[in-house]
Amino acid sequence: MTTADVLPLIRRGMLAVLVFGCVGLIGELVLLEHYSELTQLPPLVLCALAIVAVVAHWIGGGAKTVRALQVVGLLMVLAGGMGVFFHGEENLEHAQRDAEEYNEPTSGSAFWMSVIKGDAPTLAPGTMIQFGLLALLYAYRHPALKRPEE
Repeated sequence: MTTADVLPLIRRGMLAVLVFGCVGLIGELVLLEHYSELTQLPPLVLCALAIVAVVAHWIGGGAKTVRALQVVGLLMVLAGGMGVFFHGEENLEHAQRDAEEYNEPTSGSAFWMSVIKGDAPTLAPGTMIQFGLLALLYAYRHPALKRPEE
């Protein structure tokens, strides 16, 4: 097999991983009731949009659907970064309150470990970053984006 033969298979696999990952993440977030605040909705909405974009791409397969995957991928990366920030901020506030309540220091490795291990999983939104990068990697130099030579 040549690279030209393998690349479409790898690309399809990337989209399959993206869809299965998004379906799993949507299920987990619904079970965790991760939709009670407006700031909790982006992962659900973006995963649903990613699934729609992939299905549209499988059906249509043109440049517009690849561009849609790029847009959704970029938004997923941004939302994941914001999610890490929001989760970290929430954990930091809780850790500071706990430290004040128990007269513990608000610095040092023990304090920062309590921030990282807080109720809001600090690095969990990194999943969105990974899914977004997967969509962007899929679209990188995609044949549907080639402009006809003039």
